[in-house]
Amino acid sequence: MRQLLELGFGASTVRRRVSDGRLHRLFHHVYAVGRADVSPRGMRLAAVLTCGPGAALSHASAAAHHAIRPSAAAWFDVTVPHRRAIRRPGIRVHHRPSLADEDVTVVDGLPVTSVARTLLDLAAQFHPRALERAIEKAVILEIYDHRAVLALLRRSSGHRGVARLRAALATVRPGKTLTRSRLEELMLALCREWGLPEPDVNAYIRLGGTWEQVDFYWPQHRVVVETDGYRYHRSRGAFRRDRRRDRLLEVEGYGHARFADEEFDDDRPHIAAVLRNLLAR
Repeated sequence: MRQLLELGFGASTVRRRVSDGRLHRLFHHVYAVGRADVSPRGMRLAAVLTCGPGAALSHASAAAHHAIRPSAAAWFDVTVPHRRAIRRPGIRVHHRPSLADEDVTVVDGLPVTSVARTLLDLAAQFHPRALERAIEKAVILEIYDHRAVLALLRRSSGHRGVARLRAALATVRPGKTLTRSRLEELMLALCREWGLPEPDVNAYIRLGGTWEQVDFYWPQHRVVVETDGYRYHRSRGAFRRDRRRDRLLEVEGYGHARFADEEFDDDRPHIAAVLRNLLAR
């Protein structure tokens, strides 16, 4: 509504355009122009706008916007930096006067709580495994900032999610988990350091009758290396898939090895020796 008034529309003009179908009310004082079926991002933005200045998408809605956890909730979560009573149908308003500037960012033009703050808020609401998956997804997307999370925990005493988030971090160890791009850099650097040929990265090979993507592939040597880390091969289903892929590689005559991401920091000579042996075959 404020934006319409700034454009010179009076309240009566707004009412008339709503009645003739040129404006569609989404939330209190928030309208869509021309059509009511707006995108998910548009609805999230509308939810933030109706809550006033300083509001930010948060909790499960922020997790969905960051793409670290899907949400099928029928409402939107919005955090406001004050205690003034706000009630909006379809919106769950969280009052956080202590919300710091660094707790809010802008993603795709939409004010949203930072990844660190979103994880802390999720920790207060969701099962530990759901929280761990959200952390893992943030690492995979390379939007996880471990230092920002630790700084937030230090200044958030009293928040219900602090203990749960610390416990999840101890399990997942995201500060010690390498991102996909970082693993690629380390592998290529290792090959240069030890005089080994560089592999194709994220290559596709024919395996078990289908095309499968592998982490590193030396086509002239038919050697495949997989890394356990940024994809978090920790669940029972992932473990079975990994073992099945290893068997298929063996059956179809590929030389192959699997390394934990920590080995790229702790045992580079071992990786180089294994690779040299595989490539020599």
